[in-house]
Amino acid sequence: MPAAGSARAAILAAKAHGSDSVDSHSPTKSKISREAALEALIKLRDEVPLSKEQGEKAVALIQQLATSDLELCQLGAPKRPTLPSNLEKLQMKERLFALQKYISCFEYNFTNAQYFNVLKNRPLARVMDTAKEIMRRS
Repeated sequence: MPAAGSARAAILAAKAHGSDSVDSHSPTKSKISREAALEALIKLRDEVPLSKEQGEKAVALIQQLATSDLELCQLGAPKRPTLPSNLEKLQMKERLFALQKYISCFEYNFTNAQYFNVLKNRPLARVMDTAKEIMRRS
């Protein structure tokens, strides 16, 4: 997490980037300044995990801000993890380490939404199918 100084720097950079108000096509009722939206979002980011109300507020703020604004706050999309191209040729121990590193690159879902069935009382084959689907969509 960035320090308060870098959060302030992100807000100042957003101010220098463009207009003071957010997109007028935003689904929220009130139009607030980009700086205020960034400050509110940074404050919410530091309070993870979020309650349902905080999650809804964060979604509304994210929808108001441009992708470049989110990246200034280090809230952009994470890098897509990649598997080594020579995975089949690696020794078993090296292959396990490579797969563990790949899995460790995934990031926590802060959206309060379930995209996959994560019940662990299913047959192992179904759990493995879910794992493959997660890796395919990553």
